[in-house]
Amino acid sequence: MIYKDRNSGFHFDNNIAARSENMDALQKFGFKLSGGAHIARTIMLQDISNLLSTVTVEANTGEYKIAVIENNVLSKKTQSARNEAFSRIRSLYGLSLDIPIFCVYRELLQFESKSLPLLSLLMALARDPILRVSAKVIVDVPLGHELNKEMFKKIIEERYKGEYN
Repeated sequence: MIYKDRNSGFHFDNNIAARSENMDALQKFGFKLSGGAHIARTIMLQDISNLLSTVTVEANTGEYKIAVIENNVLSKKTQSARNEAFSRIRSLYGLSLDIPIFCVYRELLQFESKSLPLLSLLMALARDPILRVSAKVIVDVPLGHELNKEMFKKIIEERYKGEYN
């Protein structure tokens, strides 16, 4: 997705999944090729941090759900907010031992918890096609220049042609 070209610096390949000859393999590994939680404009960093600190590495999806909805480890005020948070965080991170990239994410966090923000961003890029597409906008803006809503809107409209408003 991000690679270094010897001659011209870093480049962002936001279309890796679309060009892949084996999209089924990407999906089995845990990539999502459509949809995405990023419509909410967040990778839920504080929520995933709180959640992962309360369940074991071996936890199954049901244990994550109990932690969020019944035990309210994310400190949401209402039941509907807990349900929504669980739905979004599960879509974004997987929360399943059946998703290989989630297992790797959890294992890596055991070795270096300070890497949570970067590893979470990498997970979100793999699991959220909208974030993957919009990341190109961020990477391409020169340091010190401003991003605006229209820049994101343009690239999402180009890629998804009328799917989002």
